[in-house]
Amino acid sequence: MTPINMNDKEKYLILAEKETAILLYNQPWWLDATCEENGWDVFTVLSDGKIIAAMPYQVRHLFGFKISSNILFTKNPGIWIKFPENQKYVTRLRYEKEIIEKIILQIDQLKLHYFKQNMQYEFTNWMPFYWNKFKQTTGYSYVFDNLGNLDEVFRNFDTKIKTDIRKAEKKLTIKDDLTIEDFIKINRKTFERQGRKMPYAAKTLINIDRACHARGQRKILYGKDENNNIHAAIYLVWDNQTVYYLLSGGDPNFRNSGANALLLWNAICFAAKEGKKFDFEGSMMPAVETFVRAFGAQQKQFHEISKIYSPFLRFFVSLKYIIKN
Repeated sequence: MTPINMNDKEKYLILAEKETAILLYNQPWWLDATCEENGWDVFTVLSDGKIIAAMPYQVRHLFGFKISSNILFTKNPGIWIKFPENQKYVTRLRYEKEIIEKIILQIDQLKLHYFKQNMQYEFTNWMPFYWNKFKQTTGYSYVFDNLGNLDEVFRNFDTKIKTDIRKAEKKLTIKDDLTIEDFIKINRKTFERQGRKMPYAAKTLINIDRACHARGQRKILYGKDENNNIHAAIYLVWDNQTVYYLLSGGDPNFRNSGANALLLWNAICFAAKEGKKFDFEGSMMPAVETFVRAFGAQQKQFHEISKIYSPFLRFFVSLKYIIKN
């Protein structure tokens, strides 16, 4: 029995330990690792003292503004809802609407200047947000929902992906014993090639790695040649349902070796062995999207929900739009 004097976050910590439908990015231990600097909290909806819906969030202060936006490394947290069994569709929609409206009320009560949150791709009904003057942008990911027949999965790859895999198989050995520090070095090379700084602190990824490794929920795959040159590496995490392609990195000297394609093929095979889905996690960058799409996974849409509360910020964004167009 949950003590009645516990606050909602404490109740959520207990719930997440036993509720298998709460996915990776909504897990308290994941949020502890990613939000170490600013902390996190959770919007909840209760019925008879029990949590029936939850949406974790993080509040940050940036240039004097109070904002709640997507948490680093946390692609699609969204809203977890416990739907009663055997609900009629019309009842489910009403139930979902009422829960979302209660979440919205809590968002408004935070007195933010700006709010943004990505939803899970299973979340399709953003109308209550629309009615409350939130904005929506569509994002995309690519997901293998069914990996029961890997031969068929491979046949559906783009020809270039299959060619790259076969080429890389002749030159590279795939291993999984890379340290997180060495992975970060490889990941940094990708950003250096693009003339960009790494968009995260190494300490944060090390925190995530420590938490995932302790739970047996991460794998680092890398490909090396006969001279022990590491061509590329990818970082995978997972929950009860899905393996997620979180990060990758590569040595620019070996960009054309096919290593990334081979590593992702190994990752897909790993997900199939574990009986899980595989989520590429998508990208709106054209070059990345082209590469990911070539694996033949199903395109999934997800909603990015946002609201500008500050009149100054709203004016600034409108001005930028006018100048840009």
